[in-house]
Amino acid sequence: MESLIIQGYVEKQKINPEYERSKMVFRPTLMAKHLAWTTLGVNIEDILKIEGDQDIFNYFELIKDISNPLHRQKFIDPLSSIITSYGTWESKGKIDPELKKDSIKKGFHSGITELAQGSKNDVERFFNQKNVEQLRKLFSTTELREFKNQFEIMGYNFIKTSKKIPV
Repeated sequence: MESLIIQGYVEKQKINPEYERSKMVFRPTLMAKHLAWTTLGVNIEDILKIEGDQDIFNYFELIKDISNPLHRQKFIDPLSSIITSYGTWESKGKIDPELKKDSIKKGFHSGITELAQGSKNDVERFFNQKNVEQLRKLFSTTELREFKNQFEIMGYNFIKTSKKIPV
């Protein structure tokens, strides 16, 4: 374990720093998380769950019932910027709240766009009562309105485009 600490992959923390003989907890550093994701193939979702961040937890709760791995990946991929961004590395692994919010928004937008291109049932199943509540926890009313406007414009443009196709 000492070699992992020396090389910067693990950091040790006392559970209760006030006591000299407090139990120790060993946590992976940002470098270890990045290495696990890029080299060892550990799922980004598993890495981010370790953070214990409530917004990330709520986001994963929102998308947990998406069974199609390709659809699910569209929701998750943008979150990788949380552990690869320069700002996160500069702050020694502390997640920047603005970066986190942006990543979650991008993931949601990308994922819903992917779902909307598939079966009508996928979208219907996604917007159940439980997920609507999760959306309200994750995003402000203003953000939800932005999403709604973006998707309405996309829908309008898709319809317009489909009418222009000479068939």
